[in-house]
Amino acid sequence: MSNTVAVDLTISSTPPSGADFPTATVTAAASKTRLWSKSETFTRNLAGAVNTNIFPSAMTQVECLYVKVSGGSVTLKLTSAAGAAQIVPVDTFFVLITSTQPLTAITVSGTADIEVFAAGQ
Repeated sequence: MSNTVAVDLTISSTPPSGADFPTATVTAAASKTRLWSKSETFTRNLAGAVNTNIFPSAMTQVECLYVKVSGGSVTLKLTSAAGAAQIVPVDTFFVLITSTQPLTAITVSGTADIEVFAAGQ
């Protein structure tokens, strides 16, 4: 999904009687494309080594993942076309942005408070 917005701006001036200055026309254009069609933000309090699914239920693939950890450390297990259950230890902050290897499963275990932002399709 992409959205494009274009803005055209025209400025013109008519010189007052007896004055001689040019009339100007300025055209400006801007476009913006939406990268992800869905996003979700949530928090969890984790208490132990139990694997907890944090994959957003409204998505089939995650292309952007931010995880902020406080009060402990966690282990992320990420699955993509590159491999299953890739293990990443996180004790402060984790960021993943991908356009070619979207995540299809995310679990976390550990003892900490986490804030998660996920975006994708």
